[in-house]
Amino acid sequence: MKKIKVAGMVMVVMFVILFSNIGFSTTRLADPRVRQAIAYAIDMDTICETLLEGKATPSVSLTPNPEYRAPGLNNYEYNPSKAKELLQEAGWDSNYVLDVVYYYGDQLTVDLMTVIQAYLADVGIKMEFRKLEGDLTTLLWTPPADPIKGPSAVDWDLAYAGISALTL
Repeated sequence: MKKIKVAGMVMVVMFVILFSNIGFSTTRLADPRVRQAIAYAIDMDTICETLLEGKATPSVSLTPNPEYRAPGLNNYEYNPSKAKELLQEAGWDSNYVLDVVYYYGDQLTVDLMTVIQAYLADVGIKMEFRKLEGDLTTLLWTPPADPIKGPSAVDWDLAYAGISALTL
């Protein structure tokens, strides 16, 4: 990973997984147990230590600082057995292939997608990933025409995206 040094400032980059179609009855991800299974299936500690060379910390919220997190959040420690159990309870269709998108053009992102794909495969979730091209704001953030009943305005299941900010 590249280091960014700016005098007097610290660069904070946070990567998030965006779920599309949450709450809509037509999506495979509507059941919270499936989303929880995905969280349990991915060994974020190992990813942070190996692929991200110890320069990242797993987070369960949009802020990396523990003092600003909501109390009582589940950390979703790596637990593939729990992931499989939740998928079975949810009636997960093992033939369904999750469509995951990203927009970064670097090799590290491709490597990360490949690692996540392997973790998900280990618990019975098939995943394909692809790079988005075009107007990313529209592609990532367009709301559905009917926010209550959908259908979604996007054609993917999950997105890997970043939120970054400079802090003093």
